[in-house]
Amino acid sequence: YYNAMSALSGTASDATSPIQTVQVSLTSGPVLGQNWWSGTTWIGPSAQTWVAASFVGGSSGTFTLSMPATAWANGTQYRVESRAFDVPGNLSLLGAPTDWTYDTSLPNSVVSTPTASGMINAISAVAGTAFDPTPGTPATVYVSLRRTGDSYYWNGSAWVSGAEIFNPASGAASWTYTVPNSSFSTGLSFQARSKALDAAPNEEVPSGGNPFDYDNTP
Repeated sequence: YYNAMSALSGTASDATSPIQTVQVSLTSGPVLGQNWWSGTTWIGPSAQTWVAASFVGGSSGTFTLSMPATAWANGTQYRVESRAFDVPGNLSLLGAPTDWTYDTSLPNSVVSTPTASGMINAISAVAGTAFDPTPGTPATVYVSLRRTGDSYYWNGSAWVSGAEIFNPASGAASWTYTVPNSSFSTGLSFQARSKALDAAPNEEVPSGGNPFDYDNTP
């Protein structure tokens, strides 16, 4: 998954002669192999199209094909292949194609434990769920815990002042962040919130989260 791509790039080499030309072929879904990138726009259904890339090197080097942002569509799958010609005109063998999906959809996460505006007397973990609109899936979830009275944040081992700290949780679609009960003081208020990242990576703008009170006084 990618959420941005300004160029397609790779390497080419020849054991005996300099590389003369590298060409790139790019097809888009929903049915790969029907629509092709002409160098400026999508065309098809048509036969496979090859576009000359910029090559820097001699018998080995790198190639680049610049791509406009307008070439990509959210939720669409793409496949790219490359081939090279050396100076005598020999054509390289085609390698395995590379497939990927363009994804700009933001994931979402929800804190389910502790509940919003709840009163608790013990806590062992912050837990919740995350989801990502098609085509992505949540890859990582991070959790922020704030002690609201002084706006200190939990850094994984202590409450500290400063900017908000997001700690990595375990799991993704269903996630858990373990925190020791001993780190919470009775009579104080806290806030738990989360943010998810997908594989693209798109990052959620976290919501206000769940405020809760801690009281273990009999």
